[in-house]
Amino acid sequence: MLYYIHSFRHGHVTDMLQAFPAIYTWMTYPLTMLLDLIWSAGHSSNQLPRVKDIELCSIAERALNFIHMGNTSVLLSRLMKPLWTSLGLLRDGWPSFNPRLVHFNDKKSLDILIKRWPFDEKKRVPISSAYVG
Repeated sequence: MLYYIHSFRHGHVTDMLQAFPAIYTWMTYPLTMLLDLIWSAGHSSNQLPRVKDIELCSIAERALNFIHMGNTSVLLSRLMKPLWTSLGLLRDGWPSFNPRLVHFNDKKSLDILIKRWPFDEKKRVPISSAYVG
């Protein structure tokens, strides 16, 4: 008990609480940059966004939701497990993407290999995280 009183008096706990929000910024930076990349690519032309960009945006938003709330129900395992996104989040706390499905060319472009996208055999359609019902 004395340790806790000492910590409060000397500011250790308050220093930690002040640093705590910065951890979210640090941990979510790659995802927010990915969302910025998708947003800027979609708004560089006057066309509708590509479906695969919407899917990747939805996956990034689900990962952000998990990082902020810690609720695993937002991780759509049948899609995010083959993408490695949920595996990375649950194991290391960092989102990751399977390079066989999502390939980052440089800081300004990415390719989504739709031919390798997870497929729902029952419905005979690609699995979607954006249109889950």
